[in-house]
Amino acid sequence: MLTNDSDVQNSFPPTSGLTLSSDSEASPLPFDLFSSITIHGVTDSVDGHPVPFTMKRDISFPHQLMHRIQTTEKVWEHSMQPHPVPVDGLHLTLELGDLIGYGASAHVYAVHIISIDSKRDEEGSSFCPSFQLPELCIKLAEPNRVRGLAREAWFYEQLHVEGLEGVISPRFYGFYTSSCDHTRVVPWRTKEWNFRKYPHLFEHKDGFIPKDHIGNDPKKGPGGRWFDDQFGSHQNSKWIDYRQRCDSPLLSILLLERLGDTLQRYCKIQERSFYHDVKDVLEDAVWKGFFHDDVRYNQFALAPDPIPCPRHGRPHNVYLLDFEMVHRIPAITGDRRIAHWEQAHRKWLHADLEESDPLDEGEVHMSGVDLSGR
Repeated sequence: MLTNDSDVQNSFPPTSGLTLSSDSEASPLPFDLFSSITIHGVTDSVDGHPVPFTMKRDISFPHQLMHRIQTTEKVWEHSMQPHPVPVDGLHLTLELGDLIGYGASAHVYAVHIISIDSKRDEEGSSFCPSFQLPELCIKLAEPNRVRGLAREAWFYEQLHVEGLEGVISPRFYGFYTSSCDHTRVVPWRTKEWNFRKYPHLFEHKDGFIPKDHIGNDPKKGPGGRWFDDQFGSHQNSKWIDYRQRCDSPLLSILLLERLGDTLQRYCKIQERSFYHDVKDVLEDAVWKGFFHDDVRYNQFALAPDPIPCPRHGRPHNVYLLDFEMVHRIPAITGDRRIAHWEQAHRKWLHADLEESDPLDEGEVHMSGVDLSGR
């Protein structure tokens, strides 16, 4: 859940080495601009003094692709391989802000930019482009959910490749990790974290935390409904059997564009403007083979600066969030994806806007969509 806190001012401390701009004519912040980040306020020393914590951009975890056994048509135009980690990118320094929201696998915090340090070219000159600066937030994973966050990072990369980043989803600026002493992570000390239900999580005899759960993870390997690419991008990933060390687990985050309020039950989702935005965003996702299996009110948030949608010819007012439970389905063409989506959820998509709540059941699952083409 990514929301906007009205108490946080839309201003940032001076930056070094890089020109930042709120001018709409400036270039958007590039997807792969940063190679590393430092966050102030996320860790401290044994005596309680704040210690800056530096993290490097890490590789994402490709999910297996899904198709129905009876489907013979397999359309896949892009690579499953994770996006290469930029090695010569810039370094971003942040200050941890307020908690925005939390769920089963992660907490989301506002962050404030302290500085962006540029690289120097071969002649020793600083590289100082002008970028349009968005407000940012981080999604900090539970210590036993790092694999799930790595997988969500892959879906954000796929959204970028498909041209949907900034159209139906928030802008994504990388997945970052670094090992640490879990007792020194300030946010992990609050009682809201799910891992606190397991007091002996960091005390396993073999020295490793049990392999973390990933929602909608196939129980079987490639074959049947699930398949890998020719490179074995899923099966050969470093995350496939990854387990956290008890003495030095990875702290892992996603760096994302900060959004507005979520569409909770108290929002007037049945108003035509929101209803059609939600419907169109889901259709755009399905058209490109993204089946979000956890669609709820708080999985949509107001979009601060959306890019016009090429399919609908206008920007959407909301973004879809939380891609940990997504399936990637390349088996059928865009028009048929939409047709089957509408067929499976006709009652919801064509609900009477004046008399009923389109999301009255709280969730709309996509797993029941028939992809056979029949």
